[in-house]
Amino acid sequence: MHLGTSLRAPAKINLTLEILARRDDGYHNLRSVMLPIELHDELFVEPAATFSFTCEPASLQAGNLVVRALERIGLGAAPYAIHLRKHIPVGAGLGGGSADAAAILRAAAAGAFGPLPAGDWLADARALGSDVPFFLTGTGALVEATGERVTALGALPPWWVVVLAPAVQVDTGEAYRALAAQRAERPPALRPRAGSAGLRALEAVQRGDLAAALEAATNDPPPTR
Repeated sequence: MHLGTSLRAPAKINLTLEILARRDDGYHNLRSVMLPIELHDELFVEPAATFSFTCEPASLQAGNLVVRALERIGLGAAPYAIHLRKHIPVGAGLGGGSADAAAILRAAAAGAFGPLPAGDWLADARALGSDVPFFLTGTGALVEATGERVTALGALPPWWVVVLAPAVQVDTGEAYRALAAQRAERPPALRPRAGSAGLRALEAVQRGDLAAALEAATNDPPPTR
């Protein structure tokens, strides 16, 4: 690896989010069009005598997905000093932690950490989190199942987005548990894939049709208590 290598880990937005049936393993199937945006975290990697990981802010250092990603691919004790500078708000649904992990996997797949044993990058990504496979694509995608079915959209139109991140954080697991409890009382109607909001948004993005993409944009309502 070159001295002072810098990696970018872009945030994402969900143009659509459809939360579908709950699976026997407790996870929910979903259908979502995700788009990367310019807002990004920065990772700085350089050779060192021993492994070290630091983070700005330091409060996010313990249990960080960057270290978990390195451990997953056998580099948990590799001789690198890695520093993560966070710019993506935490707990805002922008995928910052997943993006950081994917940046490590993408760099490793490109040979930045030297030769590695043959592995399954998608399986590694899925083991780290449901959003991580999306960030491996490097572009927008239709994401389905529990995150492992990713259909890349190709080149993206040069659209702008304004991100407003209030000082509120929502725990993903708690939100899904509350949604499951609500739906146990009032089961939702079945939503076939054909003609879904996700497919309409996918086609609109590929055509560069902003009006149609905004019309298709949807977010399943939050659970009520």
